[in-house]
Amino acid sequence: IPQICECGKEKDQRAEKCIDCRLVKIDSKELEKVVKESKSFLEVSKKLKYSRHSLTYIIKKLKFDYSHFCPGRARKIPLEKFLTQTLHQ
Repeated sequence: IPQICECGKEKDQRAEKCIDCRLVKIDSKELEKVVKESKSFLEVSKKLKYSRHSLTYIIKKLKFDYSHFCPGRARKIPLEKFLTQTLHQ
C-alpha cells in the first residue's frame, strides 16, 4: 500500500514527507553537521527522521564527507560470537 505525503505525492513509508518536500526543508548546514556526528547513513536518517535512501542520495549529491562512516553494517559483532556462529554452521 503506497504511503501519501501531505502534498499528495507518494512517499517512503518510513519517511514523514516525500523527497520533493524534504529537499525543500533540509538545511544543508544542519545535514552536514549531522553527517559529521554520525557513523552511518542509517544513523543520519534516524536523527533527521527521513528515509535512509533519500538522505544517502542527498549526501552524495552534495558531496559531503562520509568517509568516517562504518563500512557495511554499523553494528559490530563480537569476535567470539562470530567465531561461535561460524564454527557451528
